[in-house]
Amino acid sequence: MRSTMIKVLASVLAIMMCAAAFVACGKTEEPAATTTAATTTAATTTEATTTEATTTEATTTTAKTTTATTTTETTTAAPEVEAVKDGLIVFYEDFNSYANNEDTEATLKAIKWTKLFKETNGVYNESDVEFKIVDGRLYYDNWDAEAIEGDTRVRGKDSYYAIDMLTTEYMAPVVAGKYSLQYDLEYVDSKNESRYAVIITECSDDGQCYNSFHFRIGGYGNNQCHFYGGWKTYDAFDPATDLYVASTATTAEEATTKGTPICFKLLGVYFDKANAPRVMQNVPVTILQRWDPEMGHSAWMKTAEMKDFVKVTEPSVNADGPMYVGGWDGCGVQFKVGSTIDGYIDNIIIWTGHGDKPAGTAVTYKPAA
Repeated sequence: MRSTMIKVLASVLAIMMCAAAFVACGKTEEPAATTTAATTTAATTTEATTTEATTTEATTTTAKTTTATTTTETTTAAPEVEAVKDGLIVFYEDFNSYANNEDTEATLKAIKWTKLFKETNGVYNESDVEFKIVDGRLYYDNWDAEAIEGDTRVRGKDSYYAIDMLTTEYMAPVVAGKYSLQYDLEYVDSKNESRYAVIITECSDDGQCYNSFHFRIGGYGNNQCHFYGGWKTYDAFDPATDLYVASTATTAEEATTKGTPICFKLLGVYFDKANAPRVMQNVPVTILQRWDPEMGHSAWMKTAEMKDFVKVTEPSVNADGPMYVGGWDGCGVQFKVGSTIDGYIDNIIIWTGHGDKPAGTAVTYKPAA
């Protein structure tokens, strides 16, 4: 019932957006957790002097109330998809099978990822991100570099890349049940503390909706869905669980009311925009997400120096995000490169269920014909 209501709302929003676009045309985007903080302290970096516009991602959990209205419009719900058994490898990519390559087009072709565009794919923005294979890792560069004479590339904006194999059709049986996603990130540099890169999931084919656990270079993040132009947050601060990932607490005292930030859980240091805006710079991390088809994504993280994952976020009944789960049709998976950041992504694996990561690298999931 909840998902049907949200899908009706989605349909109405989509119609409104199309109407607005028409008008505009006449006028000139669970493993075991540990609560022991790592002792490593990240090196202090100097904040960039450039000023960036406020990001669109919400960092608050103020709940919103959606009131259902009666409508005579009838919608046909997507057919129910039966979930598959646990422990199957759905996707695996470690980039080890590719030779070093500095050509973006050749790299994307080799790994079978496709750039998405605003006009033809409906995504919110696009940018000419540079990709290359470096010693078995995928490097991405989305800096707003100084203009070079004759260079017509668009740089420094959010950009979306479809992982060709992971379409809605392929992923639908996986998303119908519980699944796990794990991958490695290392941020090399960014314009400021809020930048990130992320694998987004449950992506709608019209480019308007997706789920995103984005971890920012400043040592905090967001667990949200993007739903027709707005962000809905899955987690909320609760002192009993301390799993609100957007916390930017700067002291232990502040953390009692805002939550403990990622940077403290991983490095043992609080958020410090003035002195260490890129506290996670050059810190390799592993992200593990668990999808629940009723509530959304939970996430765990660890650095390369940590043995165990630490839980950083889970959906909350006090947040507005969970009510949107299942509220749109779409199960695709994409790589979103946020604006003005560069770094590495590696060792991507998706498997069914919430059990331990399966051994091996061969895909064992076979969607029904």
